[in-house]
Amino acid sequence: MEAESIAHALGNDPLLIALHNRDKTPAANQIIEQFFEDCLNDILPTAQSFFQVNYRQAIRVLGSEMLSRRKIDLALNEVVTWERIQDQHLQVLRQLVDRGKFIRAIGSSSNQRLVFRHDRVRDWLLADAVIDLENRGILEEEVLSEPYFAEVIGIAITKEGISLDFIERVISFNPHALFYAFRFIGEAEAPNRDMILRAIDDWLLAPTTSEPSNLNVRLEALAMLSETDAPEVPDIAGRLHQDHPLNAAMAKLRNGDVSGGIALCSMGQPGCDAPCRDRQIVH
Repeated sequence: MEAESIAHALGNDPLLIALHNRDKTPAANQIIEQFFEDCLNDILPTAQSFFQVNYRQAIRVLGSEMLSRRKIDLALNEVVTWERIQDQHLQVLRQLVDRGKFIRAIGSSSNQRLVFRHDRVRDWLLADAVIDLENRGILEEEVLSEPYFAEVIGIAITKEGISLDFIERVISFNPHALFYAFRFIGEAEAPNRDMILRAIDDWLLAPTTSEPSNLNVRLEALAMLSETDAPEVPDIAGRLHQDHPLNAAMAKLRNGDVSGGIALCSMGQPGCDAPCRDRQIVH
């Protein structure tokens, strides 16, 4: 019964269940950070020279370098030459790699690569770096506007303490990130939930949003909504319905709006299989 309760609280997500510390309250949006802190607690008894803050600083420097250099696949022989990953940061990173729970080295000595426990662990690191860079006022516009980093930025704006000014910049430079943030928090009582929903509403109301140049962003937004669990989804999907009726219908059905199911059924012939529709019904 306890295991079922934890799995439900974590959205039946295999990764979050695997990383969850059973001594702590299961909160889906905090699991990866708790996992990182647990990794540090394992290391500290044998690492007399450093404090927890030293590990956090080193991992943030690694994340900021990955963002600025657009490096997701990390070759170790390249990372050790980065100017900011030297001395203390390099020693701390080496200890994390040696322990191998959060990040580890794989491959031969001539071609070693750094890999994280999971892609979402890496994305948490990058989001943490985004927050740190923003708080210090040095987040580059090129990073903020990079479509590939939309999910990372979306995770970042769900965190407590993010300013309204930062969210407004996201609306201008990378609105897709707002829908990643919405999918990430869903129905949870996240600190910035209302602010993110208002930002989505502002973006939808902006005259430029409906222009042909923003069609791909609107399509991606609908794709995110079709994977999001929240009572506001049917209304938002309805406002984007004309761009992709199928995804709009799936987003509605996923969140209990029967009109979405009727629309999905009307798009196919009787007797035809529709796995995407059936998955939403099961959900």
